Amino acid sequence: EPDSLDVHDSFFNASLGVDKCIYEGLVGLDDKMRIVNQLAESWEPSADGKEFTFRLRKGVTFHDGTPFNAQAVKANFDRVLNETGLKRHQYFAAWLDHVEVIDDGTVKLVAKSPFAAMVATIAHPAGGIVSPAAVQKYGKDFGIHPVGTGPFRFVEWVRGDHITLEANPNYWNKPTGPSVPKLTIKGISEPSSLGIAAQSGEAQFAGPLNVPQAVQLQKAQGITVQQNPSISVYWVTLNNARKPFDDKRVRQALNYAVNKEEVLKAADLGYGRIMDSPIGDLVYGYHKVGMYEYNPEKAKQLLAEAGYANGFSATLWCTAPNKDRAVAIQGQLAKIGVTVEVVQMESAALNAELAKPVDQSKTQMVISNWSPSTGDADWGLRPIYAKASWPPAGANYAFYFNQQVDDLIQEGLRDVDPDQRLAAYAKAQELIWDDAPHIFLYAPTYFAAINNNAGGVVVQPDGIVFMRTAFWKS
Repeated sequence: EPDSLDVHDSFFNASLGVDKCIYEGLVGLDDKMRIVNQLAESWEPSADGKEFTFRLRKGVTFHDGTPFNAQAVKANFDRVLNETGLKRHQYFAAWLDHVEVIDDGTVKLVAKSPFAAMVATIAHPAGGIVSPAAVQKYGKDFGIHPVGTGPFRFVEWVRGDHITLEANPNYWNKPTGPSVPKLTIKGISEPSSLGIAAQSGEAQFAGPLNVPQAVQLQKAQGITVQQNPSISVYWVTLNNARKPFDDKRVRQALNYAVNKEEVLKAADLGYGRIMDSPIGDLVYGYHKVGMYEYNPEKAKQLLAEAGYANGFSATLWCTAPNKDRAVAIQGQLAKIGVTVEVVQMESAALNAELAKPVDQSKTQMVISNWSPSTGDADWGLRPIYAKASWPPAGANYAFYFNQQVDDLIQEGLRDVDPDQRLAAYAKAQELIWDDAPHIFLYAPTYFAAINNNAGGVVVQPDGIVFMRTAFWKS
């Protein structure tokens, strides 16, 4: 179930899937993570990549009847910049300086420094534009009274049971408007119950499903099991600031020592794609580097060169959903003399540990994953590999640092020329891959089940359920 339907105050995919029905941004991401125009008809970057000018659609209204215009856009970004308690505050405050109203149909977003990833960043659902009048009316309760410009408007939220949305009769884009009069969204925490809801016809769509449930449903009558590749990737975080992981040879050895195919089979029944780059192949800016093939002899050689011929001992943290991955890796590393203790932790406790700065961190090895929900290499690399993202500021839990990589990530933000951006990100991926700050694993496959009498609902590559185009088949 969503935590909130305030698009500026939530991180969860369960919330963002509903938000994409209610809200729209200046630009957005379609079901295949491609950037599409929404409330902006066009945009133009400045030569230095600091300013982006957006020309807005005319005649659009919010669900409460108030007008969408440049003043509403500015009010939205002012809100998320000024209200530090909003969960998406830092997402924007890290790079956006201010918004200028040029005229009623034109706004300029001004970054603190060159930010060529601006369009991709605001295409994330967090860039959704909310009704300023509704925010003023409902205050802290706006998250249970959401108002946007999207194809569906909010009706009710019965906590613990369902959320109801209805078609927006005044939706600005009639050709792509809602195809069903009502959407009912239910949160189901038990995977087996999620599958049963689809099989019984209680739900027309169920997802994301775990792999065993999806495989079981492939034989069911009346439903189709969808398989979609993801931009999410799994790895084992290695604390590069602690021995023995401060030695690149050790980190490379661990990559050669793990049979990724076997880990994929153990955790996801073989459904997924082995990583050949620090980011997934569906991310804009992806560059294929190669693979760390399974080679335990080479792993032993590298460990010996680093002074660990007899191996070493380490602790591997994981949450319950990652236990199978952790145990599989534990067995693989034992073959080269590395003794791993798997410790299962609650998510809140693990996150608290990961947020500690380098001088307080007790991290050694952690099962991690990341889904760059902008679909852009900037958000695939900067939060994980830039020094500015060391905890508690960001998610570089490996405390990885390479000045060349930092410079290339910044180069990718400075250059508005697509070819120059791609070249910078390609070189950064090559350097990261060689540095091996993690044990790189794989990108999983997302599964969902849809009734054969319905369509237009899928799990996006970032794991968000895209349902704004739902329709009944005749």
